[in-house]
Amino acid sequence: EDLAGQWGIEVDIGFETDFGVEYATITRGGIYLFQSAGSFIDHAIIRNGIIGVQVDTTGNSSGRALEMTNTLITNMSAIGLYSQGGTIDGVNCEITNCGQSTAALTIGGAYNFKHSTFANFWTESNRQAPSFYLSNYYEDINDNLQIRNFEEAFFENCILHGNNAQLTDFNEWVLDLEDEENVSYTFRSCYVDSDEDLSDDGAHYFDMRKGDEPPPFLNAFEGSFDLPAGVSSQFTANGVGVTSDIQGQPRDLNNPTIGAHEKGE
Repeated sequence: EDLAGQWGIEVDIGFETDFGVEYATITRGGIYLFQSAGSFIDHAIIRNGIIGVQVDTTGNSSGRALEMTNTLITNMSAIGLYSQGGTIDGVNCEITNCGQSTAALTIGGAYNFKHSTFANFWTESNRQAPSFYLSNYYEDINDNLQIRNFEEAFFENCILHGNNAQLTDFNEWVLDLEDEENVSYTFRSCYVDSDEDLSDDGAHYFDMRKGDEPPPFLNAFEGSFDLPAGVSSQFTANGVGVTSDIQGQPRDLNNPTIGAHEKGE
């Protein structure tokens, strides 16, 4: 049986303070990479936890903390992919149907994703968080804002959407950026839900597509995020050298389908 969070645990930790012993509950249920360097996840299915994959700041300058390819993360009670200043490359990743966000990439870091689907069609509770969230700051213990800009934030041929897209004043794709004029980030040929002007600007947005209507997935609520053969050109883009999709099916090298799945025949 698929139950979100069923593979999670809660541990009560006691610690000394000036006021005596205090207790905190730590929740774990997924893959946690801390000070990792050179980790790989390929052809994996990660489901039914709390946070699917969590990557914390590594301070590693010689390579990515995580390279993730051809991987499905789904049905997490909280977040599919959670990063705090992590460094992650992703190709053909499908991160879907989570209680909060499919991806929350916070406190800066370095990210490069191609042909990935971040789609949240969660129905088990009233979801308040956007499907995709990207930020470059945190508040320290003195409530001061600390900005940590990205080494890289590049997303190409991706789908970033969800079933709350048609709600008023709700965006499924949120960039929460401080000092934005000095932030380096790029989205190219992605389909998103946003109220922002995403016209080509020569810096951050190239060939972007947006809309409140979700992509024509075969059955998103049942976890089928394939796109049909007759999908419009809004869901195709220029090739980026990715020759197959998450299921190993060949891609059209000139005009592949965006997201993790190549369209059906």
